[in-house]
Amino acid sequence: MGSVVQGAALGAAFELLFVSIADATQNIAHFNADLNRLESILHSIKLAIDDIENFNKILEGQQHETQSLIDRLLEGEKLIQKCSKVKWNCCERGYNRLSHEHR
Repeated sequence: MGSVVQGAALGAAFELLFVSIADATQNIAHFNADLNRLESILHSIKLAIDDIENFNKILEGQQHETQSLIDRLLEGEKLIQKCSKVKWNCCERGYNRLSHEHR
């Protein structure tokens, strides 16, 4: 029973990261190229994640075997969430500073 839950946790962690990246790509224009690259990488490993989940169900693998991957996916999702809250006004700051200097 633990391996079924573990497999579900892996898929859920992967899905959280994938959705966070997709959302951030739409909300953060400054990092679109990087986020699109991450999204592409996740697309390419999706089949491997599915295979791991299926093998865990079949082989009743131990939780520690995929726990580090789950932890990394969750860390990535938290980082994407944190970074998507940062306001990037670099150009606006430079413009405001230049406009004040010319007054």
